[in-house]
Amino acid sequence: MSYTALYRKWRPETFSEVKGQNAIVKTLKNQVATSHTAHAYLFNGTRGTGKTSVAKIMAKAVNCENPIDGEPCLKCNTCLSIAKGSNLNIREIDAASNNGVDNIREIKEDVIYKPTSGKYKVYIIDEAHMLSPAAFNALLKTLEEPPEYVMFILATTEISAIPVTISSRCQRYDFKRIGIDTIAQQLTELAEKENILIEDKAVRYIARSADGAMRDALSLLDRCVSFSIGKEITYESILDILGAVDIDTFAEMYNHLKEGNVLASLEVLKKALEDGVVINRFINDLVDYLRNVLLINCSMDENGNIPEELMPDLSDMNLQRLKEDAAGSDPDTVMYFIRELSELSEKIKKSNHKKTLVEVVIIKLCTNKYFTGESSGSGDGANTEVIKRQAEAITALEQEMERLKTQIENIAQASPVTYVTADSNSADRDVKKQAQMNPVVKRDLDSLSNGEISLAQAWDSIMTVYFDTYKQSIPAHFRNTGKFVSYSDDRHEITYVIKSQMYSDKLKSVDEETGKTYLELLRETITELTGIDNISIELSEESNVNRFNTYTDISELVKTNIEIDDREENV
Repeated sequence: MSYTALYRKWRPETFSEVKGQNAIVKTLKNQVATSHTAHAYLFNGTRGTGKTSVAKIMAKAVNCENPIDGEPCLKCNTCLSIAKGSNLNIREIDAASNNGVDNIREIKEDVIYKPTSGKYKVYIIDEAHMLSPAAFNALLKTLEEPPEYVMFILATTEISAIPVTISSRCQRYDFKRIGIDTIAQQLTELAEKENILIEDKAVRYIARSADGAMRDALSLLDRCVSFSIGKEITYESILDILGAVDIDTFAEMYNHLKEGNVLASLEVLKKALEDGVVINRFINDLVDYLRNVLLINCSMDENGNIPEELMPDLSDMNLQRLKEDAAGSDPDTVMYFIRELSELSEKIKKSNHKKTLVEVVIIKLCTNKYFTGESSGSGDGANTEVIKRQAEAITALEQEMERLKTQIENIAQASPVTYVTADSNSADRDVKKQAQMNPVVKRDLDSLSNGEISLAQAWDSIMTVYFDTYKQSIPAHFRNTGKFVSYSDDRHEITYVIKSQMYSDKLKSVDEETGKTYLELLRETITELTGIDNISIELSEESNVNRFNTYTDISELVKTNIEIDDREENV
């Protein structure tokens, strides 16, 4: 006999076997017992919370020949035929693949016939939100006034996609996520029945990873059983199977980020990926770890006690590690980390360069850890450390302004600027045009702002990602025909000089797939990799090769300086 997955083998057969939905189960059971059932039900909830299972139990209960306090007996011919899927009065419809008007028309034609056995013809429409608008309209009248022997049960994970005209004609029940304790207890009971050896710590981890879905928990357990045939399922083996890491790894990563240690942070990420960790899971689990650090930091009293309602579901050893990290943490910094990593979690879902994005954000968190918002405290309780950093940042900014002021004065003395007003005559305009044709002033490393240096360091990665992403439309050799010559920190404006007319035309053209120009897509790539919002690109064309060569590509300037420093260190 072929193997049956655990979630199918142990699907609830009666209301009493349904876990974590006590209020819903009790209501439906009482309705069956008192014959006060509705003609239409709408079950809403996330995946794996029991919607379809309860719908099938309801179909059995209302048709059972010998119901017991609202529960199906599971012994009569009707219950047995429904369990086998051979009862013609119970129709389960997958709206994801049967979502048209013709499918609903078949139902309307079928409801006019009375059930061949039992009291009700039950139509279970799974994934009901996938029905087309026309199909919903076709179902409307039948759903409102069906024959007395017809019952509709609609199940959905997206209640917002169900028209109000449909939901108002149904009794709605919202299935909540199942608690970790409930899932863990169910897994323990099933493991005993299936003779599966598994550590309690492993059971708790599976329950947490299921995210409130019993079906997901049973599927994970199934994978673990296959991995550990004939052996006890351990916590470590589950980490290997699920591509996850232990809490020590997240603690190590957090401390490296907090200390600003870029190389150590990247090494932790590299090791995790080499061990087979899924990068999305790594980021999400790291956010969960930081969330626990923040909660403990804000709620722990002088004796190290934490309110029970905020107590994370961890072992004593891991909880102690969390307390140690939380005790030396700055809440503002932790919140900043959480915000940046949460945004990263969304970005990497759509990116083809997940690792690059993660590395860029890690470098950002290490080199620019603290945001410039207000301290979380006030008065005597203000966070003096954050205020100190803000003062240092202001001092650095003032020094940078003085440096730029001196640089501007030097440039002005070397090359006087001609100002042209709106009333200037054509001669003045010719003077301005001639001024624009003057050779570009060569730039050195000292003339670059901090923003230009940071962006220049990331420029190679930006260009690599951009040309790899749109290589079908933009030839790779165009990359050598453009120079990144300046960046304005205050206006977030990049000056990009190109000598190829074809490259210029391509940047201004529209990508058919996205509906955006390739220049806009370049700007989005820069924002995605650097986190700089509202960035603009000033495109400057220079077809004269000699004049093009006078421009300094600051990305090459910074890159060359780094290589020289590295060689000196090696020497």
